Amino acid sequence: MNTLLTQLFRGLIITAGIAALSGCSTVGYYTRIIQGHFDIISQQKPIEAWLEQTGIDEDLRHKLLLVKEVRHFASEALHLPENDSYLSYADIGRAYVAWNVVATPALSLTPKTWCYPIAGCVTYRGYHSREDAQAYADSLAEQGYDVTINGAAAYSTLGWFDDPVLNTMIAWREPALIGIILHELAHQKLYIKDSSAFNESFASFVQREGVSRWYSAQGDIDTLTQEQERYQRRRDFLGLLNDTRQALEALYAQNLIPTAALAEKARIFATLQKQYQQIKTTQWQGYSGYDRWFSRPLNNARLASVSTYTRYIPAFQQLLDQNNGDLLAFYHETEKIAALPKDKREQILQALLLAHGVKE
Repeated sequence: MNTLLTQLFRGLIITAGIAALSGCSTVGYYTRIIQGHFDIISQQKPIEAWLEQTGIDEDLRHKLLLVKEVRHFASEALHLPENDSYLSYADIGRAYVAWNVVATPALSLTPKTWCYPIAGCVTYRGYHSREDAQAYADSLAEQGYDVTINGAAAYSTLGWFDDPVLNTMIAWREPALIGIILHELAHQKLYIKDSSAFNESFASFVQREGVSRWYSAQGDIDTLTQEQERYQRRRDFLGLLNDTRQALEALYAQNLIPTAALAEKARIFATLQKQYQQIKTTQWQGYSGYDRWFSRPLNNARLASVSTYTRYIPAFQQLLDQNNGDLLAFYHETEKIAALPKDKREQILQALLLAHGVKE
């Protein structure tokens, strides 16, 4: 009980800094976030305790044993934080742990931000309730924003708590489960205020690199090859979105009357849909893994949401390549970039993107 009370006290202080659940300044919002988080941690038990239970589902047992191995690998081989995060498990009885609202103006790709003392400014606002997220998204839509709601299987408390493995993560296929653990540990490794794209791109890159190194270490060439094929399709997908983003940015820079701009915007998104169907049929031989993404209405917020997690991945790849694949040297250089003023940091990231062959 004392430990829980201590954590509760800390939670009251740092709730505004929970990275994936950034919220407003109202007491009601903070209260719901605090309650939602402590509902989760009150259900966690050590993985060992779960494994000792008789009659445990075999798939769950297998996944929890995998998590233990990955957790050790993350610290020893990837030099990610060695702590008690992801050594416990909780079944919270729902498909997502949180729902994040992203919003942009109707004629801009710049996402709305919410700013807080510890997390700084972030480009999403999170809820433990899908209904609460929808209500807030609806209120923004009524103000004219493009909005999207993204379900989150996990979020990081940036080392303030021992984050548990959740059923929302366990349900994923093995490479995705491994990846999400590495992603959240990467947030504990490095996080800077006021740069959602830097933080999420860094974590996404560490995730991708870590999954590849895991399967290489396991000698599982088949899965490694499959993941590399997934990464290539991901690059193709991001290439489509980048082309669309450039077309929209050029449109919005023209300052057309709103009716004309909105009509052209709709045409550009219709073109994106057609391009996806073409690449799916020709390059992917019918692979339908992105059908779900394209089944939802396309808008600026959806593009901004993807960009936050992927924009600087090529820059981090270039930085790792420049350090000959040495992760410790890569982390050191990344920390140096993170410590720079925002404008200087952006210049270096843009230079790394160009060196990798990416033109923004």
